[in-house]
Amino acid sequence: DVGLAIIICGVAAGCARSLLTAEATGEAESILPALVEPCREVMLSLVVGGVIGVVFCQIVRRLQSPAEYFAVVFGTIALVSGLSMRWHLSIILTNMIVGFILVNTRRESLVNHVTAPLTNVMPLMFILFFCLAGAHLEIGALPSLGFVGLVYIAGRTIGLLLGARIGSALGNVQEVVKKNVGLGILSQAGVAIGLALILNQEFGELAVELDFPRAAAVGASVLTTVTATSIFFETIGPICTKIALTRAGEVGKA
Repeated sequence: DVGLAIIICGVAAGCARSLLTAEATGEAESILPALVEPCREVMLSLVVGGVIGVVFCQIVRRLQSPAEYFAVVFGTIALVSGLSMRWHLSIILTNMIVGFILVNTRRESLVNHVTAPLTNVMPLMFILFFCLAGAHLEIGALPSLGFVGLVYIAGRTIGLLLGARIGSALGNVQEVVKKNVGLGILSQAGVAIGLALILNQEFGELAVELDFPRAAAVGASVLTTVTATSIFFETIGPICTKIALTRAGEVGKA
């Protein structure tokens, strides 16, 4: 679902850029050419992530100490992120492909060796990430969300609950899963906020390029909507997850 979200976001952003450019210049343009760039970004992200992922797996096989794993992991992330920025690729998707290749091509013991040194710094990374996201949440902009925010919350909630129910039915899973899995996936954070931050930056740059402040306002509204609703979903999400686990009889089993 993360990969699909990145692809859909890229296509939608391409359409939005085309419409904003047409509005700023007064010249109508076809949206189809604007869709070529997102497709190129996705395909190149898969290729670059795949190549670096293969090389990364070969390197980590020869490492011994946690310090070596730690250095190589962060070096690889820096390399992937730098290339993604330089070639205008998806930073999230490219890095994700590297991890995907590691987990699916190497034995579990090696994966544990690679990820273990990260456990000490991940809490700090999460704190920094959410502080960055929170710094972009302007309380004064919340009233302007209004109907858009309510529709987003309702649409996301209904989509997750109904989608989980339909998927469970098609997958012929147990009845207890059908009834409860939807409640367990309402939380929203990482990827959604990451994509919103990227869009906010891209549309800010587009506003400068076109001398059209409306483009920056669009990016800011996306970020404000996602950040504000993430606070809502991160409040009710864990509560709903506990309710789902309790109803499923999973709480207390350990």
